[in-house]
Amino acid sequence: FEIGLHTSYWAYRSYREIESEKNVVRDVSGQEVFGNRHHFWRLNPENSDETLTFHGEAGLKYDMSLGHDRYAGWRRGIGVPYYPFNAQSKKTIPVLQIPTVLMDDHLFGRLQFNGNDRNVIVNRLKDELIRYSACLSLCFHEYCYDENLYPGRRKAYFEFIDWAISRGNVW
Repeated sequence: FEIGLHTSYWAYRSYREIESEKNVVRDVSGQEVFGNRHHFWRLNPENSDETLTFHGEAGLKYDMSLGHDRYAGWRRGIGVPYYPFNAQSKKTIPVLQIPTVLMDDHLFGRLQFNGNDRNVIVNRLKDELIRYSACLSLCFHEYCYDENLYPGRRKAYFEFIDWAISRGNVW
């Protein structure tokens, strides 16, 4: 298995901070760290490409931070892993972006931003996955497994996973 980095809230401001956090995880786990997702998908709000460029400078190979904390869906409208282009430097950023499309809170705590109907949201994402031969990563937090504290979240997660597995071609 792989251990990835979940950078802290303010880490987006400096490749040194990202690199430092990555090295702590590496040193504690004894494994190299290749991937990342920022807490709350927190990238530089004025220049997200700067943060994405920092990932490469910190030695990361892939990132999953181009999700959105409020809205379900593909943040840049791209449904497959890709290498983003930095418009300022006119260079491709050599860190693979894997789209994170759905978080548990999109269906529960932030449902009002997504149309107020969980089934409509999930079915729309499923339809888009099929229509565009897209991929996605789900972000369901570990606390979702506690049905007493977070009713419905575990069920929503496993329903989506079961649907994906039934279609095949899942990794």
